Amino acid sequence: MTDIPSPGLSVPGRLGLVARIEDGQLVVDLVSQSEACHGGVLRASVIAYAIDAVAGIDVDQDAGVWTLTTDLSVRMRLRHAPPYITATTRVLRRGSRQMRLN
Repeated sequence: MTDIPSPGLSVPGRLGLVARIEDGQLVVDLVSQSEACHGGVLRASVIAYAIDAVAGIDVDQDAGVWTLTTDLSVRMRLRHAPPYITATTRVLRRGSRQMRLN
């Protein structure tokens, strides 16, 4: 089976994501790699993945309830890819059925 990656070749790892806990908060660094760029610009889909991952892990606190993203938008200017981007999340409102993050 060729579609199952071997250990160390996970999707986040191949995209250049590195996660850490800093002051009790999840922080995800997206290290720019040429494979994740198009014309020297980091793909918006890769940035969206980093944003969705850091937010989803933060709000997914109940093992008995599914957490999913229903609305996510990324606006960015065309610029050469920086060496890395740091993603963190801040909960603006936590309800019983929805969350609003910044």
